[in-house]
Amino acid sequence: MHRKIGLLAIAMMTAVSAGSLFAQQDTTQKPAAKAEVQHPAVAKAAKPAHKMVHKAAAAKPKWTKEQITEIQDGLAKAKLFNAKANGHLGPQTRRAIRAFERANKLPVTGMPSDTLMTLLKAQGGQQ
Repeated sequence: MHRKIGLLAIAMMTAVSAGSLFAQQDTTQKPAAKAEVQHPAVAKAAKPAHKMVHKAAAAKPKWTKEQITEIQDGLAKAKLFNAKANGHLGPQTRRAIRAFERANKLPVTGMPSDTLMTLLKAQGGQQ
């Protein structure tokens, strides 16, 4: 009987001390390790992965001012764009592109695309 009580006491002490150790864990931040000084050429060459992804996304073709003007002219002929064609992809242009895409059962993106250009040229701006 004394043995069982002793084992029970040891188990309880272990549980209590484990709980108190858990509560007393060091939550303070340790000082940062001293940063390594790199040669500028080495630092420039070692770019983070997230910048590489951004560069890959930036590799998409950029629409020129002339192409956007052509899209705006086509949308104006379709009576979807009422502003002066200026070659800027602003909110009015994007709204007109979305309307054209809906009318032609295209995925609605509001962004210029090769399909958009082709359909505008083929329709001559008429729907």
